[in-house]
Amino acid sequence: MALSLTIAVEKNEYLPGESIPVEMALVNITDSVVNIPNFAYNSDLTEIIISDSEGKEIGRVNDPVRQLQLGFMQVEVIKPPEQSLSPGSPQKVTFDVSQYVRLTKAGKYQLQGSFRYDEEQIMSDPVQITILEGRASGLYHKWQYQMGGKWRCQIVYRDHDKLMHMLGYRHNPGVIDYNIPVMD
Repeated sequence: MALSLTIAVEKNEYLPGESIPVEMALVNITDSVVNIPNFAYNSDLTEIIISDSEGKEIGRVNDPVRQLQLGFMQVEVIKPPEQSLSPGSPQKVTFDVSQYVRLTKAGKYQLQGSFRYDEEQIMSDPVQITILEGRASGLYHKWQYQMGGKWRCQIVYRDHDKLMHMLGYRHNPGVIDYNIPVMD
């Protein structure tokens, strides 16, 4: 195997809906230059696999999936251009898992990176994260505005002003389902 894949998160505990940036690093572990499909390109070659505490896969994160979820009419997977990866040189890309999968249920989750190269699936070691209990009573609307009859709002926790989730233009604040337990 000519390549090694690792993933890293900033911290191991997150609130429901909080941004979860995951950095993937692909490293050439040979003594010569390796030509690979562009690692950070808009393709389905690079993925983050999300599993629950029982190992059941609940989502795969890649750009075509994100585009479909954002409502793009057509998503075309284009063959990425090639790039050269020097020996020992890392190529990095960051995904925000919360843009793809809403992890609002408290519990432990496992993230694992995947990259397809030369008919081979390169997998990273898994990283475990914990989603903490959230409290709907601790949420409030930080701001909201109307655009042509549709609402956009930002929901945050009072105590630390972390983003809960950004709602798309097609959501009305009167019918938002926070999908988290109400506790005091």
